[in-house]
Amino acid sequence: MFEDMILHHIDSLYNFAMVLTGSVNDAEDLSQETYLKATHCQHLYTHDTNCKAWLFTIMKNLFLNTYRQRKHEVLLGERDDEDPIFLSLAVHSTCDLKIDMERAFASLPVSLRMMVMLRDQEGLEYKEIAAIFNCPVGTVMSRLSRGRARIKQFLSGAAC
Repeated sequence: MFEDMILHHIDSLYNFAMVLTGSVNDAEDLSQETYLKATHCQHLYTHDTNCKAWLFTIMKNLFLNTYRQRKHEVLLGERDDEDPIFLSLAVHSTCDLKIDMERAFASLPVSLRMMVMLRDQEGLEYKEIAAIFNCPVGTVMSRLSRGRARIKQFLSGAAC
């Protein structure tokens, strides 16, 4: 059933929504809007393709069309210490390193943050990410490289 297939990816969608919005409430809203849009447009889904990538594309488009246009909202909002994204980034870390990782990740521009999250946390292939952002695979690779380098640079500075 189509709804079951979508629900299988709900945690990943929520994590991506947190990266995009930086707010628990907005992430919940964006996840719900994505689910509704996907069920409404299920006739457009090709069953031989990656459902997760299709859902991320819907979410990214909803975010760009809705949330980014809100000039009064801040993209890098306050983050709850219990966010699954940041907990998973620092599973084997001390509390200080966890906070540094959170800050390093949050310091990235949204475009880099999205790429790093989709590849390093969600495990999407370069070509799947390229399809989501409608860009060449080389662009994905260079943005990932820049994002990872900035995180490393941020953490090197935080260690001093």
